[in-house]
Amino acid sequence: MPLSKIQDNIISFCQQEDYQELANYLAILGNDDLIILGYKGLSYLLENKEEESLEIWFYTLMNADSQECEIIANNLCELAKIYDQKYKFKLAIKIYTQALEFNHYHQQSYLNLGYCYIKQGDVTSALHLWEDALKNSLNYQFLTPYLGKEYQQIKEYPQAIHYYHQALQNEPDNPDILYNIGICYSKLGQFSSAVNYQKKSLDLIINSPKNIISYKFTESICHFPHTLNKKQFISLIHAELTYLYLQEINRKQVANNHQRLIENPEKLEPFTVNKKNQEDEIIAFYETTKSIANQNNLVIDYQPILNSTEINLKPPKNNRKNLHNSFFFPEKIALPPTFVVTIKQGQYWLREDEASSALLTSDKHLLGDISPESPALSPNHPDKHPRYHSLIKTKFNLPKPTVIKGKILILAGLLNNVYFHWLFDILPRLYLLERINFNYDKIDYILVDHRTKFQKETLKIWNIPENKIIPLSFPTNIKADELIVPSFPSDIAWMPPWSCDYLYQKLLKNIKQKPYRNIYITRKNASNRRLINETEIIAILQQYNFEIIDLESLSVKQQANLLNSARLVISLHGSGLSNLVFCQTETTVIEIFSPFYVYPCYWLLSNLKQLNYYYLIGEIWGSENLHRWLYPDSRKENIYLAPSLLKDILNKII
Repeated sequence: MPLSKIQDNIISFCQQEDYQELANYLAILGNDDLIILGYKGLSYLLENKEEESLEIWFYTLMNADSQECEIIANNLCELAKIYDQKYKFKLAIKIYTQALEFNHYHQQSYLNLGYCYIKQGDVTSALHLWEDALKNSLNYQFLTPYLGKEYQQIKEYPQAIHYYHQALQNEPDNPDILYNIGICYSKLGQFSSAVNYQKKSLDLIINSPKNIISYKFTESICHFPHTLNKKQFISLIHAELTYLYLQEINRKQVANNHQRLIENPEKLEPFTVNKKNQEDEIIAFYETTKSIANQNNLVIDYQPILNSTEINLKPPKNNRKNLHNSFFFPEKIALPPTFVVTIKQGQYWLREDEASSALLTSDKHLLGDISPESPALSPNHPDKHPRYHSLIKTKFNLPKPTVIKGKILILAGLLNNVYFHWLFDILPRLYLLERINFNYDKIDYILVDHRTKFQKETLKIWNIPENKIIPLSFPTNIKADELIVPSFPSDIAWMPPWSCDYLYQKLLKNIKQKPYRNIYITRKNASNRRLINETEIIAILQQYNFEIIDLESLSVKQQANLLNSARLVISLHGSGLSNLVFCQTETTVIEIFSPFYVYPCYWLLSNLKQLNYYYLIGEIWGSENLHRWLYPDSRKENIYLAPSLLKDILNKII
């Protein structure tokens, strides 16, 4: 039988995940052909017989010639792609790695293996893999633009520029690379260099004989849903060059103004720090609160509540072939344990923008696991380590705190008046207090936000004594005889399953109704992230019997009851989707994002609630730079959704 036919049959078995039939088929083919033995090694791996697979592969590797090894590497790489596309990244990684054992210079396996790591959220391993390959052989020069792109994605612009320049040595006339070097220089504020490289890119495009140009790197950075044609891309770079020229003019004006001030120092305002109003610098940090539990001079009491939990994640569904990189996470993620701690002479600080906080001990050490700050990174992310906390990193001197006599319960967090953070970061902490039978009569004050209606409503439901509440100020900086602090239910914006169950039981009392409603949550009255063509979209939704709901007019309990009755929910990304916690299993969700802000918190929630989660990404035409000028905060972008995208996905679901 021709080898190509054998390959087709094996691909079919793997796609159907019919591993018993695969094993039977390979048994018929026998053990005489080393290339067939390469397939048999894979068959054992797919049946979770890893030791047997390694034995067969080792034998094959020792006996195969270079041509046979190259064929086996190609075959394994093609089969690894099947599992890569099924989002089974761990299995794909094992197969790509084995392909590289048979052929150390198999370029496609190196590239795909790196992207498997990235799809799991492990960008560092991908970068190390590609950089090591690049150091060891000139065969891997093709990786330089990919390294540039990934460093650009994580905003390490100097490194991105370094690798893009290496890429130019092989492709000096590649407009993609020149364009992205310009983008990186603009991010660093080096607008003259940015203009220079984007002009080179534009000149190459204008003089190109091709009618259509494939901008694979540009597409990934600008999030365009399709390949741009030549005319569109020329317009794009013209727009960006205009923006960069304006930025350069502005930079020169600032520099000139600064120079005039230096030439006339009497116009400068003196800047001094009043040391009398400054605290001593924070000395260091404790990585975990548990690590100081036995130091009686710092901690009076440490009570562990719940052990570490593990959550399972499955990829979302969308109308595109490729998954957005915001959803690249491992299949399993471990969440940290919870506790309640009492700190003697403790200090609590919350930054004015509510994006950074700190719990400090009396010896001026920051407690890493209860001092969160934005951005909300995934659990165990290396950048979450306390040494990267802004107070430590910048050596910021806190002002003297307001000293309050007595015992204070700390229930403050980040972005306290945002409904999502209130539901998932603050309220579940009350469950930890319930677990230790906490007595509110034995404390003097409670530091908690209660500016909004939903905060006041829920605090009343939880019977929090209003007469003991100290309202948050911004910034907050207090010190007390004792601070009682329940840990967060998990890392900020990462909710464990128990917190979802707790909110459901507390606000719905386990009431279930038959899900029958199709609901569209409008943000028409929100101050930002509105749907530009909402009238057009609503007209389509009404054909599918959708109710148009503005959740801001409803109480928390009304929102809970409404979403509990939902069969299908559509919404732009926003806090209203926090109410998915009240949905019943198998409810379908369609979340709509802007191209430049895709945040996966409601996909995470949908996984925990076992909902059917889909997402759509809107369109924004024109230059990335000009768009960011219009929306300097990508979280506040208004969104245009192509009606055809919505119709396609609704026809698929309904």
